[in-house]
Amino acid sequence: MSMKELKIFILLLGFFGLITLQSCKDCCEDPTNPDCDNYDPCWNYKPADADFGIYEVVGEGLGTRGDHILSETDTILATNGVIFKPKTDQKNVTWLLGLDTISQIELFKIGFPINSWITVSMVSKVDPSNCLTQEQLNDTLIKRFYVVQNCCDTAIDKSNPWWGTWQGADVDNPDELFTVSWGYIKWNKTSGFDFTGLPKGIPVQTPFYSIDIPPTASGTDVYPGYKALLMVDDGIHQAWGGFALNAICTREGNEVTIKYRFNNRPYQQWLRGEEEDIEPIQWVAKEWRGIKISNKVKTQ
Repeated sequence: MSMKELKIFILLLGFFGLITLQSCKDCCEDPTNPDCDNYDPCWNYKPADADFGIYEVVGEGLGTRGDHILSETDTILATNGVIFKPKTDQKNVTWLLGLDTISQIELFKIGFPINSWITVSMVSKVDPSNCLTQEQLNDTLIKRFYVVQNCCDTAIDKSNPWWGTWQGADVDNPDELFTVSWGYIKWNKTSGFDFTGLPKGIPVQTPFYSIDIPPTASGTDVYPGYKALLMVDDGIHQAWGGFALNAICTREGNEVTIKYRFNNRPYQQWLRGEEEDIEPIQWVAKEWRGIKISNKVKTQ
């Protein structure tokens, strides 16, 4: 090919390239649009999918106050409720739980038999369509979970995986180790999951069986689940309230992560031994990670 022919070829190639680019401006790539070349009439027809999660309701449940979190798990504490819900968007769902058959998308239940395995099935159906095979119109999945007794005995409380002492550090200061703990026994030998240790510097738990001495951080409400735990304070900005400590705690075996928040202004004043001011509020959010070092709670 001569140089002149090569130049003509390059010019023609560029010309046809421009035409192609211009024509593509009018193209569309939308499988849901009938005017597009890649239109797929079956795009929105998804097979039935019965995959679902078992979520322990940790906190005050689904009542008027509603301070709660959902923890996906295969084990729950007997006093907590459970929500069963699909992992994907499903329009027609039926639950088989014990002798009950309930048709609704999500299901909340509480009051399961203690120390027993519970089986639950989810059945999902979709409307008939030429886009789906007969097998794709229905799907069923069976799961089960275990219910652990957690009330109302001190020995039972002390066997709970949260009870005890944990050692770790804030993520922003990993070399400065300190302990936190869940657990307290009152003078009448009733027990609970009172917490202490956050923010850093809050004293260890007060002595057990004390008549007139409350737990160290008695203003912090603690709601345990099997793998998650919620701590709530409605505004107690003193040390005995953890300076309005609120936290979501998650556990995997003997490892725990605590994502927490507190009012830093009175906390810093408390550390310096000064009079504490609540406002203006200075919220500080941190993450603490640790491991369990003892099934016993450190006390003063």
